Amino acid sequence: MRPVHSHAVSLWYVYVLLEFYMLLPVCLWLSGNRLGPLLVVGLLVRFVSASPLLGLDRICEHAFIFLLGGYCASRLHDWTALVDKFFNLTLGTFIIVLGVSFFWDVPSFPVGLLSIPALHGRCAVVLAGGRRVCCYSLASTPLSSAS
Repeated sequence: MRPVHSHAVSLWYVYVLLEFYMLLPVCLWLSGNRLGPLLVVGLLVRFVSASPLLGLDRICEHAFIFLLGGYCASRLHDWTALVDKFFNLTLGTFIIVLGVSFFWDVPSFPVGLLSIPALHGRCAVVLAGGRRVCCYSLASTPLSSAS
């Protein structure tokens, strides 16, 4: 019942992601299929003290990041343009904050937020002929391609 106290403690992410994706269709239905209001709710529940029962505390902690990923994926062309434009800045800031976190206690929230554009920018591969392919999945399947 409490994944953080089981032998699968390192699998909490998979457990919470499964629950999150079971809840998401209901949340989308309630919001009229709009991610914007869910982002606001996700940000608010981030700061709620929730029970660890069924990983509810982790769902609340990571809902905003999961929803933000969905929001960015739903606007992939705009997201990719933004990542390309600010890649050096986001990667540099991420590296600095990550380095600082080795010496001082940096909350995971800003590190997680900064990692998204920095790592998505690194996942982009420019093939011969200038064709850009974004390889975000574990199987390295192109999710989008832009000239």
